[in-house]
Amino acid sequence: MKDRFLSDGASDLQDILKRWKPWLPPKQIQGLQQGGLVCFDGTRKAFFHRDESTGAHADFAKALETLATSAESLKAESVKADTDT
Repeated sequence: MKDRFLSDGASDLQDILKRWKPWLPPKQIQGLQQGGLVCFDGTRKAFFHRDESTGAHADFAKALETLATSAESLKAESVKADTDT
Protein backbone atom coordinates (compact mmCIF):
# COMPACT_ATOMS: atom_id res chain seq x y z
CA MET A 1 0.00 0.00 0.00
CA LYS A 2 2.88 2.31 0.83
CA ASP A 3 4.48 1.63 -2.57
CA ARG A 4 1.19 2.32 -4.35
CA PHE A 5 0.71 5.58 -2.51
CA LEU A 6 4.26 6.67 -3.25
CA SER A 7 4.00 5.70 -6.94
CA ASP A 8 0.76 7.46 -7.89
CA GLY A 9 -0.40 9.13 -4.69
CA ALA A 10 -3.46 6.84 -4.63
CA SER A 11 -4.92 9.04 -7.34
CA ASP A 12 -8.02 6.87 -7.82
CA LEU A 13 -8.86 7.15 -4.12
CA GLN A 14 -8.26 10.89 -4.11
CA ASP A 15 -10.53 11.24 -7.16
CA ILE A 16 -13.34 9.33 -5.44
CA LEU A 17 -12.99 11.24 -2.19
CA LYS A 18 -13.65 14.52 -4.02
CA ARG A 19 -17.17 13.27 -4.82
CA TRP A 20 -17.83 11.48 -1.53
CA LYS A 21 -20.46 12.92 0.77
CA PRO A 22 -21.15 11.52 4.22
CA TRP A 23 -24.56 9.93 4.65
CA LEU A 24 -26.51 11.14 7.64
CA PRO A 25 -29.50 9.01 8.59
CA PRO A 26 -32.91 10.68 8.97
CA LYS A 27 -33.03 9.69 12.64
CA GLN A 28 -29.90 9.77 14.78
CA ILE A 29 -30.56 6.29 16.22
CA GLN A 30 -30.46 4.84 12.69
CA GLY A 31 -26.78 5.68 12.47
CA LEU A 32 -25.87 3.34 15.30
CA GLN A 33 -25.15 -0.10 13.97
CA GLN A 34 -23.69 -2.89 16.05
CA GLY A 35 -22.84 -6.37 14.92
CA GLY A 36 -22.47 -9.76 16.43
CA LEU A 37 -21.82 -13.40 15.73
CA VAL A 38 -24.18 -16.35 15.81
CA CYS A 39 -22.91 -19.88 15.15
CA PHE A 40 -25.29 -22.77 14.65
CA ASP A 41 -24.88 -26.50 15.05
CA GLY A 42 -27.67 -27.62 12.76
CA THR A 43 -30.68 -25.70 14.06
CA ARG A 44 -29.28 -25.30 17.58
CA LYS A 45 -27.57 -22.05 18.51
CA ALA A 46 -24.06 -23.06 19.60
CA PHE A 47 -22.46 -19.65 20.12
CA PHE A 48 -23.88 -16.13 20.38
CA HIS A 49 -22.20 -12.76 20.78
CA ARG A 50 -23.74 -9.31 20.47
CA ASP A 51 -21.30 -6.42 20.07
CA GLU A 52 -21.84 -4.09 23.01
CA SER A 53 -20.15 -1.12 21.36
CA THR A 54 -18.32 0.03 18.27
CA GLY A 55 -15.06 -1.85 18.07
CA ALA A 56 -16.27 -4.73 20.24
CA HIS A 57 -15.88 -8.12 18.62
CA ALA A 58 -16.61 -11.74 19.39
CA ASP A 59 -13.83 -13.96 20.68
CA PHE A 60 -13.33 -16.05 17.53
CA ALA A 61 -11.14 -18.58 19.31
CA LYS A 62 -13.97 -19.18 21.77
CA ALA A 63 -16.51 -19.44 18.95
CA LEU A 64 -14.37 -21.98 17.10
CA GLU A 65 -13.75 -23.92 20.31
CA THR A 66 -17.49 -24.03 20.98
CA LEU A 67 -18.17 -25.28 17.45
CA ALA A 68 -15.41 -27.90 17.69
CA THR A 69 -16.79 -29.14 21.02
CA SER A 70 -20.28 -29.19 19.54
CA ALA A 71 -19.06 -31.18 16.52
CA GLU A 72 -17.25 -33.66 18.79
CA SER A 73 -20.41 -34.14 20.87
CA LEU A 74 -22.48 -34.69 17.75
CA LYS A 75 -19.98 -37.23 16.45
CA ALA A 76 -19.93 -39.07 19.80
CA GLU A 77 -23.76 -39.17 19.83
CA SER A 78 -23.76 -40.56 16.29
CA VAL A 79 -21.25 -43.29 17.18
CA LYS A 80 -23.28 -44.19 20.28
CA ALA A 81 -26.47 -44.39 18.22
CA ASP A 82 -24.73 -46.67 15.71
CA THR A 83 -23.52 -49.03 18.44
CA ASP A 84 -26.93 -49.11 20.15
CA THR A 85 -28.65 -50.45 17.03
